[in-house]
Amino acid sequence: MPERKPRDHATATPTAADPAEHANQQAHHAGGMTAVAPKGATASQQAYGSDMQSMKLQMNMDRKEKEEETLSNIEKKDSKTEEDITKNMK
Repeated sequence: MPERKPRDHATATPTAADPAEHANQQAHHAGGMTAVAPKGATASQQAYGSDMQSMKLQMNMDRKEKEEETLSNIEKKDSKTEEDITKNMK
C-alpha cells in the first residue's frame, strides 16, 4: 500500500468549482475570515457574511479583553501578596 503524504492546503488544487468559494474554504481551514462572497451571492447573503464576520470579530475582541482583565487581576493579587509578605517580615 502506498504511503499517504500530508496534503498542503495552501497549495492544494481547488476543490470548489468557484475560485471565491475556494478562497472561503482556505480561510475556513486556516481559522481566518474572508470577505470574498461566492459568485452570484445575493445582497442578503453578502450582508449575512459581513454580519458573521463582525460577530466573530466582536467575540474575539471580548475574549481578548477578558483574558487581559484576568491577567491584570492575577498581577494585582500577586503584588498584594508580595506586600503582605514584606509587611509580615518586618
